Amino acid sequence: MDTQARRFIGRSIPRREDRRLLLGRGRFIADIHLPGMLHVAFVRSAVAHARIRSIEIARALASPGVVAVFTGANIRAHLEPTSRHAESTAQSLARSDRA
Repeated sequence: MDTQARRFIGRSIPRREDRRLLLGRGRFIADIHLPGMLHVAFVRSAVAHARIRSIEIARALASPGVVAVFTGANIRAHLEPTSRHAESTAQSLARSDRA
């Protein structure tokens, strides 16, 4: 272990942001409100590694305040695979859509 690391281990280190946060003057992303700003919510499968065969979005779209609902099927054309695994997953999804 180098001497630089030893200076900090087991010692209290004053942080610059502490005073601001303790006095209630912290600014967080949830505090920002801009005209026309929207919020997003993600819904995940309750079953790990489940094969999702369809997603019903009609009720979500009919809910008050909902502007849009996106699924993998609607955005697939706008995405590029980020790895070989993603590419094989995309190909697998494309095959399962045809089934």
